Amino acid sequence: FAIERYGGLSTPPLSPRRQFVHTAAFSTSILLQNQRLDAGSLSFDREHTPGRHHGIASRGFASCCSADKPKGAHHTQLHSATGMLTFRSSDQLGVVSAIAKIIASRGGNLISLDLHIDHMDQANPEFFCRTTFSYDPATWQPATMHADFGQLCTLFKSKHMSVYVPGISPQKRIGILVSKQDHCLMDILYRWEAGQLDCRIDFVVSNHEQPAGSHVRELLAKLCVPFIYLPTSPDDQPTETQLRRQEQQLLEIAQNTDMLVLARYMQVMSAPFLRAYNRDIINIHHGLLPSFKGANPYRQAFDAGVKLIGATSHFVTEELDEGPIIEQLVDRVSHRDQLYEFAAKSQNLEKQCLFNALSYYLDNRLLRYGMDRRVMVLN
Repeated sequence: FAIERYGGLSTPPLSPRRQFVHTAAFSTSILLQNQRLDAGSLSFDREHTPGRHHGIASRGFASCCSADKPKGAHHTQLHSATGMLTFRSSDQLGVVSAIAKIIASRGGNLISLDLHIDHMDQANPEFFCRTTFSYDPATWQPATMHADFGQLCTLFKSKHMSVYVPGISPQKRIGILVSKQDHCLMDILYRWEAGQLDCRIDFVVSNHEQPAGSHVRELLAKLCVPFIYLPTSPDDQPTETQLRRQEQQLLEIAQNTDMLVLARYMQVMSAPFLRAYNRDIINIHHGLLPSFKGANPYRQAFDAGVKLIGATSHFVTEELDEGPIIEQLVDRVSHRDQLYEFAAKSQNLEKQCLFNALSYYLDNRLLRYGMDRRVMVLN
């Protein structure tokens, strides 16, 4: 990338450390800290890379942004808000430069930009990016910001665009579902209490009762999160009618949520429920599948002498445990590990894997691609 001042003003040449050309792949990450991004300030040198260019171009600017460079703006100016923009469109000339110009025209500073070009469809490659930027919320109101970036959608016929500003935009509201094992639930609650998850937790639903005074109940009471016991049947062997009744109750409870998290919830979501809820659901399961299904998979894997264990977090679809994968983690085990150590390692992976997936989601870092069957995690 070559960086030069707006309007062709003469400046000393940049040092070799600041000038480079990335030609290895179509996934690109930009971190600009010491040069201001103004209209015409970012030039992508991709002449050695096949495909379209996304740098400064004459096309698209006039219709997208026409504001002049803000007077007195400087790259070291302190801003009190940080925004996140995710954008998806067909691969076209000038997308990155249009995003940069919008931010600069409002006196903002571009912090980072991570982009990827998907060439699965050679005739119609797709452009994906996540941009973080700082700005002054007093001079760039949310409605104006959405209108500004909305012009990108019209200009480039975007398939997805979202803007999120922590502390200003409404937090996502989530519900957590759990069964007997509570290690993933407790980890989420502790991290949420520590401020590591930017969301609202509306409730915790379980198909197994938690007695009064249990560590789960006490922590939920401390955090003012309702616990809802929603059994399927007294003997935990529900009929189809009992399952549908429970799912209808769950739909009513979760109607105002933005997403659900299955924190080791061992009940299968039916296709009618998924269609009725019609929002994102993230699941976690141990990485022993599909080899060790059923009761006590840790014991099954331990007895089989496996050497590698893991955890997978994915979006829930109508195909059981076949949804788009968000995160996967692995760890090694050996003959030196006792069964309790084996289970502890697996549960630690599950906790970390689910937290990673949830934090990616809340940070607007996930974009689906490949006919929505795959998930990319952008920086």
